[in-house]
Amino acid sequence: MAWSRRKLALALSDAISAMGYRPAKRIDFTNMIGEDFAHVIDVGVADGTPDLYPRCPNAYLDLFEPHPTYQEHLARTLLTKREGRLHRIGLGSSDCTASLYLKGRTGSNLSVDRGQGKIEVPIRRLDSVLKKADIRHPCLLKIDTEGFELEVLRGAAGILPYIDCIVSEVHFTMPQMYRPRDLIGHLDGLGFELSEMLDNHSGNGQVWCADFVFRRMSPAAPM
Repeated sequence: MAWSRRKLALALSDAISAMGYRPAKRIDFTNMIGEDFAHVIDVGVADGTPDLYPRCPNAYLDLFEPHPTYQEHLARTLLTKREGRLHRIGLGSSDCTASLYLKGRTGSNLSVDRGQGKIEVPIRRLDSVLKKADIRHPCLLKIDTEGFELEVLRGAAGILPYIDCIVSEVHFTMPQMYRPRDLIGHLDGLGFELSEMLDNHSGNGQVWCADFVFRRMSPAAPM
């Protein structure tokens, strides 16, 4: 059943792409091992993470999305049905303003200029937006930011001791941003162990990126 849903989703994605649209790539949470979460911090939401939300039906959602088109979609749809907050900002290692590079009709990233326009957006450190008192356990931090993942993690240092599990996209072809070992080593040093790969994206014999689960090796710090 899970594969059938995934196959249908891929077919729909191909059909939409053929019509000139570029739907956002999503992390596939279908077969993720583990428990329900009481709190999901979703960084780089785009139009939502549909494989994740149903497995955490009671989770409080903190959604971070800097793209205005996606923001309005999330406010009209997901947040009319779920308890949570929409943060209309990007996340990074410092509080600043940065260029959000546009890709296709609605895709975007903070790392690579694809020559399709840009807008200026506010950037904040995650630990300047959320404090330990905001975290509900168990808490999942999901990051899908097209190459900006390590910057997001560096800006989350103040709350990572209170996070139970991290799911992050890891890029293999963006050395100008980070090398995979940089991100994996960063999390290992903070007590998170790479435990699972959810999916990967590849072509022409090369892996472009993969989505990994990092679980805390010891219990999260007490609140």
